[in-house]
Amino acid sequence: MNLCINCKTETKNPKYCSRSCSAKVSNKVPKRKKKIARCVDCQSILNENRRKYCDPCLNLKNNFVEITLKEVKGFGNSNHRSRIPYIRQHARKLLIESGREQKCQNCDYSTYVETCHVKAIADHDDNITVKEINDLSNLIFLCRNCHWELDHGVLSFS
Repeated sequence: MNLCINCKTETKNPKYCSRSCSAKVSNKVPKRKKKIARCVDCQSILNENRRKYCDPCLNLKNNFVEITLKEVKGFGNSNHRSRIPYIRQHARKLLIESGREQKCQNCDYSTYVETCHVKAIADHDDNITVKEINDLSNLIFLCRNCHWELDHGVLSFS
């Protein structure tokens, strides 16, 4: 014969004499801690578990074109360049939607082209909005080689 783990009475069962003794032992186990919900972008703690983004990140995504370059650089992670790729993605989306032919504006290469800012993002003042940076007059398609040449001062566009 075996002894019940809870009440120490003899039982045929290897652990417990009854379901109630089993429940008494099982209910003493502490409940699992809730997972802390964090923002996908900046990793700040969220109040609600269902959300993916905190209010500032959500505002950044919804009103992206209206914020300044200073807000983009200083937002979220400690890395000041963490949001610059959003500006580039937005620029590419604008160029494609504008209907421009996807070929290099310098050499007519069309297999692979990159979106390029004629005036670099880093060259703009911090108080300029993303909408002004990504103005269609500042955006062109270039092949990888011509893009490198533009970034390094070999090629120029006015």
